[in-house]
Amino acid sequence: MGDFNVVVGSKEKKGGRPFRFSEAESFLNFTDGAGLTDLGFFGSKFTWCNNRLGRARIWKRLDRVLVNQSWLDLGVNTSVAHLSRVSSDHSPLLVTCFLAVGGGPRSFRFLDVWRSHGDFLKVVRQAWEMECEGRSVKVLILKLKAVKHALRVWNKETFGNVTDRVREWEEQVQLLECSLEASPTEEGQQRLLQAQCDLKAALLRESRYWHQKTCIRWLKEGGANTRFFHGQFK
Repeated sequence: MGDFNVVVGSKEKKGGRPFRFSEAESFLNFTDGAGLTDLGFFGSKFTWCNNRLGRARIWKRLDRVLVNQSWLDLGVNTSVAHLSRVSSDHSPLLVTCFLAVGGGPRSFRFLDVWRSHGDFLKVVRQAWEMECEGRSVKVLILKLKAVKHALRVWNKETFGNVTDRVREWEEQVQLLECSLEASPTEEGQQRLLQAQCDLKAALLRESRYWHQKTCIRWLKEGGANTRFFHGQFK
């Protein structure tokens, strides 16, 4: 971690002479030979500026954080942020590390039922379009992490627990039925029909959710002589 005094691509430099690959070749050979990966970053594209005015001003990304495969295998969520320059011509780097309680990162599993929600593609698209820098593989990793985080937040705050949603719509349908019995109106009938449609949609989502859960468990325990294995054929 620190100032390596080299840029590895044209996007890491603004102003001055055009970037030449020969300037980065030695550094890239070193990182490849040592099995090091650039963690990428969030924030400004550049970490150094010569602070000159006009056309003489040059910006570069000279500071970076490199890790080896052993660090990646630890399952530590690591992010690098470029902070604002204050008293130096270099930007400070803020490295944040987080390890979930329990000895490793929490597993992420995509739920097919998410695709039935109208906002699903919008959430994925917004997360994927996040600006990030680094080598192409690292950019892909950062974008996948962003999508994973966005889906987790969206699932918790918007999509919700599928079983709880079924229970909520069942209660709503019951209330509307009682209200319609006590005071029959056309508006009440329309509200009941809409609530019944929403309940059917919630039941379908719940069914798809449990179907996927069952398949996952089948892949894990299908070949074992377990109660679950025999219960599939009853």
